[in-house]
Amino acid sequence: MDGALTELAGTAWAAAGEEELLAAARNIEGWSRRLYGVALAVTAELDTRGVAGSRGSYSTPALAAGYRPRLLCGARGDPPRADHPR
Repeated sequence: MDGALTELAGTAWAAAGEEELLAAARNIEGWSRRLYGVALAVTAELDTRGVAGSRGSYSTPALAAGYRPRLLCGARGDPPRADHPR
């Protein structure tokens, strides 16, 4: 899939005719919808398995986006600052 996306991104769209552009736009829209459906299915399975919680994340979307879990150190959940004694 990465190869196909790289190829599409490198296409000289300015040189394409109207029919080619329209066909590409329709294909890309369809692929986007299908890919989104797959992403939802994978996210739902991660959520069903409780993977986020077992990895210390507060939510499945946060885990999937690559957010790292925070250690709760301060009263508000912020780590203590070195330059500000509590």
